[in-house]
Amino acid sequence: PGTLNILSSLNYLVENLPGISEANKTIYKADPTRIIFAGHSMGGHGAFNMGTHFPDKMIALAPAAGWIKWEQYVPYFTRLGDSYVDPYLKSILAAAIAEHDTDMYTPHLMGIPMIVRMGGDDDTVPPWMLRRMARLVDQLVGNPEEVQISEVPGQGHWFNGVVDDATMQAFFDSTQNSVPEYGSTFSVVCMNPATLDSKGGVKIFQHVIPYRVARIDVTVVSSQSWELVTENVRKFGLESLPSARNLTIPTTTITIDEQVIALGTLSSRPVISSGIYFCKEDADEIWKICKGIDWMNFERRPMNYCPARQVMESPFVIVIGSQGTVEDEALFLRSATWLANDMYHTGRFAVQIYKDTEIDPNELTQNVILLGTSAQNLWTSKITADSPIQYTGKGFKLGNKKYEAQHTGALYLSPFIPAGANIP
Repeated sequence: PGTLNILSSLNYLVENLPGISEANKTIYKADPTRIIFAGHSMGGHGAFNMGTHFPDKMIALAPAAGWIKWEQYVPYFTRLGDSYVDPYLKSILAAAIAEHDTDMYTPHLMGIPMIVRMGGDDDTVPPWMLRRMARLVDQLVGNPEEVQISEVPGQGHWFNGVVDDATMQAFFDSTQNSVPEYGSTFSVVCMNPATLDSKGGVKIFQHVIPYRVARIDVTVVSSQSWELVTENVRKFGLESLPSARNLTIPTTTITIDEQVIALGTLSSRPVISSGIYFCKEDADEIWKICKGIDWMNFERRPMNYCPARQVMESPFVIVIGSQGTVEDEALFLRSATWLANDMYHTGRFAVQIYKDTEIDPNELTQNVILLGTSAQNLWTSKITADSPIQYTGKGFKLGNKKYEAQHTGALYLSPFIPAGANIP
């Protein structure tokens, strides 16, 4: 995945500074919280995506000829299949990919220096896409000139200087030492906690209803106190901000949906990365400071929220079932071998394959992909004991609904407790 590649490359750059001598690494040390996201075409979309989803790492944004989202770049309404789809099902499918809608996340761009660059005759990425993003930010800020628009008449999708002429260089020079402005109010908008970082130190960890928009509107009363209004949020955290920001996490009180919470001392907080977590239980609708972090082992969190590809964004192994028929085991082995080879071909993964009798679950620290039902795979039977999905002789059952048609299966994420709550 592109985002994972970007973050991994950034981490490698920060830790190793390749090409810089050891004597000079302190002088040229890279700061991963002061990034100017820039790119052209698909890279322009990447700049939009990284800027809207990782706003606390950004100090400026400079997309060139970048599209907003795929379903506008390649209009979905041109597909004949759209005419046959149940509108309700279409809305579910749209929600499943809406986490990549960069325009939905434009509130995260407020207070960030931004320029959009394009050729006036671009027939690959229409210039209106960049003007639209600029207008959305201008409208939120209330300033029609908040975003700098640089449209070069007579030029197409690519031209000399599109990303590095005097206009672009002047923008980079003027923003490299800038400090993002959060203002007295800012907002955090989220479709999927797995793909959104923090804004102003506020990070959403769980939705009440998954894949419906979650939102937190923040009013900074003072350095000691904030007021928050939430929508569709079940758990969120306040995490430490980079030092070069004109904002600090409140130290005395925080008001969440008109409920005042005393923050207490740092030593009493359940912390990760010097953060603090807030939970709203379904029964009483009352916000509280989370008691410990054990909930991360048994509930959804960004690491295992979805989609299913998350299991392959960290080292993983495949465990195939050996408790079924010889034909079952042969099918699982072929499937596992295909997946391991495909992951090596596309990402240079080194994936090991085990039978369910060959390794102890407590010996693993990786994520796990299991092949086989509870009757076919010993590991599946252990993990599904408390799962909402229960296997029957002919298929599986979710609640009172049975799924027993041929070629029907279940693909889902679940905590893997023996390995420290990784994802099988």
